[in-house]
Amino acid sequence: MSTRVKWFDRQVRSDVERRAVAGLRTGGQALAAAVRAELSTTGSGGSAAGRPPHRRSGKLAAAVDAEPTDHGVIVGVTERSEFGRAVALTQGFTGRNARGALRDDPPRPFVGPAVERQAEALVRAAAEGR
Repeated sequence: MSTRVKWFDRQVRSDVERRAVAGLRTGGQALAAAVRAELSTTGSGGSAAGRPPHRRSGKLAAAVDAEPTDHGVIVGVTERSEFGRAVALTQGFTGRNARGALRDDPPRPFVGPAVERQAEALVRAAAEGR
């Protein structure tokens, strides 16, 4: 069963949209923090395949941010220098690295687990408009 809502008042629609965008921005900040938390685990050696990468320099975690837009927020890696590494870690990498060494690294996702943990809170933030 679906529900249809008709807006007769532009001000009501504008207020609802404004609150939803504000909620998405708040939720986006929380999601960026959760992604940074995924990247905060320290340990000797590399992380296990399928687990978030261990923190080394902290540059990747520092590059994760939430940028507000007119329609909400974009959460991602904001430093261009860290973007390629983020993709290689998330998807895995087979080939030669920058030093020419042959690599076969399995995926070490860090965004997906954070989104899964934050999904309910993101929906709630958008609905509550805070």
